[in-house]
Amino acid sequence: MTTDIALLKNNALVMDDRLKRMMEETDRVAGMGRTSRRISIRGGRFREIINGDQQRVNSTGAMNVVIVRSSRISRTYYEGVYDPEKTSPPKCWSSDSERPDDSVPAAQRMSNKCASCAMNVKGSGNTGTGRACRFSMRLAVCIEGNMDTVYQLQLPATSIFGDVKDQKMGMQAYAKFLKANDLMLGALVTQMYFDEDSETPKLFFKAVRALDQDELDAAVDAYESEEAQQAVEMTVYQADTSPKEFAIEDDEDDEPAPPKKAKVATKPAPVEEADEDDEDEDEVEEVAPPKKRAAKATEGVKASIASTLAAWDS
Repeated sequence: MTTDIALLKNNALVMDDRLKRMMEETDRVAGMGRTSRRISIRGGRFREIINGDQQRVNSTGAMNVVIVRSSRISRTYYEGVYDPEKTSPPKCWSSDSERPDDSVPAAQRMSNKCASCAMNVKGSGNTGTGRACRFSMRLAVCIEGNMDTVYQLQLPATSIFGDVKDQKMGMQAYAKFLKANDLMLGALVTQMYFDEDSETPKLFFKAVRALDQDELDAAVDAYESEEAQQAVEMTVYQADTSPKEFAIEDDEDDEPAPPKKAKVATKPAPVEEADEDDEDEDEVEEVAPPKKRAAKATEGVKASIASTLAAWDS
């Protein structure tokens, strides 16, 4: 199936710019207003999720992306014990980690302020160690070699906070490192890779290279796109909404990663949110758009289908 799609996409006639105006007809037949694209880290693998369904998987443990937008750090509280077979929306949530959003029903609000909420106390989680109310943030990313497609990536607290150890950085430490060196997230190819010692999916980040001029222009276009803006928005649906439509994914840091090779025994990380999110809760600055040096067409940025497919195993 993948090979067939590749042949179609490499066909110059099929991809002719004049025919893109006809994509509306395809959307109408498919029965959707827009396509939702996410990269999930569930189970310690990168998974391409389109309109709620898994399409492809990357099990190499690393993926190169360009981060074009980021959200503020948000919080969500799910009542009861997490059950992957019974996905439900959170009971309370905050898009700024300061107070419940206006969209949270009054009867569901756990507190007027996040800082004084009982669900923010260490030990309030189901395991008795972490917090019941979890931190997360959303990124809008493009896969290296395919700057025309924007994905949403949601990071759990373990991938945001924490000290730098052996040059391994979570998102907050990585952003601080770049800022200290006058570099921008949106002007670099960033490699995200899994922590092999973590029992639950946890990412580290490192800079790979600077973007070239064509890529920079495409990064600016991606930053300004509606898809990137929607990717970083926090949207919570009520209980009568189909689980596949939930914008907040609660199982990213709950499903154990694939078995690793035997190593020196260490204390397993609790399934609840790791305590390292208490070490530093500074806000990760929103991604600033890369600056264009000159207005120019971005046709040269469009990647071959080979480089797009190379990011995925199947």
